[in-house]
Amino acid sequence: MFTPGARQRRWWIRADVNFCAATFAAGKPSCAPPWSRPEPYFLEHCNGCGECIAACAHGLIARGSGGYPEIHFGHGACSFCGDCARRCPEGALVYASSRPPWDIRAGVTAQCLTHQGVECRVCGEQCEAGAIRFRFAPGGVAQPQVDPAVCNGCGACVAPCPVQAISIYHAREQGAGHANPVEEVVCT
Repeated sequence: MFTPGARQRRWWIRADVNFCAATFAAGKPSCAPPWSRPEPYFLEHCNGCGECIAACAHGLIARGSGGYPEIHFGHGACSFCGDCARRCPEGALVYASSRPPWDIRAGVTAQCLTHQGVECRVCGEQCEAGAIRFRFAPGGVAQPQVDPAVCNGCGACVAPCPVQAISIYHAREQGAGHANPVEEVVCT
């Protein structure tokens, strides 16, 4: 079970990226559940009870390294129902319909089939928010383009991608001088 000694900060990335757990499963770090409190508060109050994991009807939340809950978009999309946060007995997750659940967004990497001249629109078909549009490319295949102002970070586009070309990043990274923000993967 989860012990107070497991609350070690060594598995958290500390740069300007808030809340990115460095539990390199498959070589990629993962994300905390929606409506997670700021990192120091979360680390202090999350006791690893698993209530948020049990509450997630989509099976997106799993116990990660150190016993803390983390999101895995390979299982589907977050519906933002808030059940995980409402079940948290310690207040490490706090549901608030007045604020976004997190600041993560989707991006398309160079692995995308369209960059190789293959027609694919799976990600756009899965995006209920309409954040993924396809830009016409004269003489070529239309290229996916994610509008970060529309993307809610639900992850619906991640699992169905046949070549795993969808990455999740913190929205604030895009404006922080990152040439290609989708290289800053935070969720799998």
